[in-house]
Amino acid sequence: MALLLIVSFIVVPNQTSNAYATCKCVVFRLDDVQDYFLTEARMKVMNLFEKENASLTIGIIGNFFGNDTRIVSFVKNETKQPQFQFANHGWNHEDFSLLSEAKQSALLGKTNKKLHDLLGVTPKIFLAPLDGINNDTLLAAEENGIKFVSANMTRDPPPYNIGDAEAKVYRMPTTAATGDLSRDGKRWIGFNHTKVFGDIQQSLAKYGFAVVTMHPQEYSIRNNFDYKE
Repeated sequence: MALLLIVSFIVVPNQTSNAYATCKCVVFRLDDVQDYFLTEARMKVMNLFEKENASLTIGIIGNFFGNDTRIVSFVKNETKQPQFQFANHGWNHEDFSLLSEAKQSALLGKTNKKLHDLLGVTPKIFLAPLDGINNDTLLAAEENGIKFVSANMTRDPPPYNIGDAEAKVYRMPTTAATGDLSRDGKRWIGFNHTKVFGDIQQSLAKYGFAVVTMHPQEYSIRNNFDYKE
């Protein structure tokens, strides 16, 4: 995996203008961290970022995390790495856009509390499962002290507010990915480095930032939806 300039979800707003902040930053987010699923692949990705002293945002599904002592111990150890940040990735990996504002807020709070109890961290980042967000999501995020919400450009179209010093919640959607479901929805495919790098460059030029989503499936042996380490 080739690493570019990588930073975490910390963007300094432009204090003098509402124009996009030109942070020229690349954020890598690792989604779907949970118990008993491709643990080895997940750990190797985190180890690589640690070895390169590169920032990584780790998205944890609250209700699916806590019983697998191997991954919990590993992730807890990673909280000691200052370049790693931990994100709320929902309670049951639900589509938040289908829920009321009160329900969204309750689920965000539930996951944040569990991660605080297990890991000693309270996420300031929400990686929306299934990229489902709406205006109520931003209100729910604010109520739970979350400063960054990341969906994708289809469900959260531009313009984005990273240059708005008055924003209470910043929107930084996925603009590149290392893999995704196939168009027919029957298998998981990985994208080659040329495509990923091109998408990053395009996003940097257009928005002043890039967010790259990764899943452990991309780093496994795949046969349709059968994944092996």
